Amino acid sequence: MVTSPFLGLVLLGLAALVASGCSSFNLGRVAREDGRFTIGSGNRRLMYGYPIPYSTSHFVVSVDGRHASNSPHFPDDVEYLTGDLKTVGEEGSPVKEITFRFGDVDITQRLVPVDRNFEEVQPGGWGQYYRIEYEVENYGQTDHAVGIALLIDTMIDDNDASQMDADGTRVTRQAQFDGRRVPGEVLVYRVAGNSAELTGALVTARGKAVKPDVMALGRWPYYHSVIWDFETQDVEYTDSAILLKWSEQTLAPRGRRYVATHYGTRNEAELKVLTSAENFRKDSTTVFFELGKSALSDDGRRMIDDLVAGRSVAGAFVEVHADAVGDAAKNLALSKKRADAVREYLRTKSIPSEIIIPKAYGESFADQSTDAREHGRQEDRRATVVIFERQ
Repeated sequence: MVTSPFLGLVLLGLAALVASGCSSFNLGRVAREDGRFTIGSGNRRLMYGYPIPYSTSHFVVSVDGRHASNSPHFPDDVEYLTGDLKTVGEEGSPVKEITFRFGDVDITQRLVPVDRNFEEVQPGGWGQYYRIEYEVENYGQTDHAVGIALLIDTMIDDNDASQMDADGTRVTRQAQFDGRRVPGEVLVYRVAGNSAELTGALVTARGKAVKPDVMALGRWPYYHSVIWDFETQDVEYTDSAILLKWSEQTLAPRGRRYVATHYGTRNEAELKVLTSAENFRKDSTTVFFELGKSALSDDGRRMIDDLVAGRSVAGAFVEVHADAVGDAAKNLALSKKRADAVREYLRTKSIPSEIIIPKAYGESFADQSTDAREHGRQEDRRATVVIFERQ
C-alpha cells in the first residue's frame, strides 16, 4: 500500500496501481483517451473511476440540442468522444488536457492542481484540489448554442453511499438547486456527520470556478443516465452523485466559453499526484446467483478461477445486480452482499481487496415487468467480474 496521502488524476487505471504499491509513473507518450478521471486522497478514491471504460464520472456537451459525451454508455444518438491527452508540468503539478471535437465545436477539458486557496501550484508542488475546467470554442461559420453537464460519482474508496452536505445543510433526499440557490460548497462524507470521515469537497464559488446554472444531488443510477434534461424526485439516495449543468449559451463564430469547478479534499496533509500511461488487457466473466441468495455457486467459482488463472491482476471491477422481486432497498443490500462474496473469493486468489472495486446496483437495471417482479429473472441476478492485466 502507498503510505503517503495523494491527490491523483487517473486516466488509465491508477487506482489499481497505487493500491498495489507503485509510487510514480512517467507519461511518455500522447495517448488517445476519453478523458474520464479519478481523484483520490489518503489512499482513498474521492471521485470514482477505474481503467476505462469503467469510470462513472463524465461530461455531456449540448450543441444546438445535439449531445455528445466522453462516456460510451449512452444511446447511439449521443456521440461518443475521444481525444488526445497531453500533460504539461512537473511531477506533482502536471496539468492534464484533452481536446474533443463535436461538429463545429472544440471542447478542451483541463485538470489543474490548485492549493487550499485555489491558486495554481508551483512547479513540483502538490495540489489539494483539482480545478476541473472546460473551454469550448466555436470553429464554425454560424452561431451555435453550447452547454456542458458534468456528473461526479461521489463513491469514496469502497463506499458507494457517500452522504452530502450543501453549504452546511445535510442533504438526505434527492435535491435540485438553481441559480442563486446553487451551493458554493458540497461536502462529501464517507460516514455522515463524522468530521474524521469528511473526505471529498466540491467547491463552485472560489478561484476560477464558474457556478453552474443547476446542481442536483442524489441517486447515481438516475443521474448516470441523464443526457441533458431531468426531473428531481423527492426520494432518499444511497448510491450518490452530483450533477452540474451550465445551460446552453449562444457562441458566435470563434466565440469561446469557459466553465469550471473544483473537486478535492479539505485535508491539509501532503498530497501527491501520480500518473500512469501503462496499458492494460481486459477480460471478464459473468456469474449468476440463486433467487434471494448471495453465495457463489460452484459454477461461479469455476468461472472466476478460469478468469484469473495465471494472470498478474492489476485491478478488478465487480458490477453486481439483483432482480426486481421484493423490496428495492433489500435488493440493493442483496447486491452488496453478492459483491462482498465475489470480492472475498477474489481475495482467496491472492488479489488484494484494495484493488477490487465493487459497484452494487440493486434492481436499478432489472426487468420491471409484472412477471419479473413476481418470479425474477436469472439474467438480473448477476455479477460481471472484469479484471485488468498489465500488458
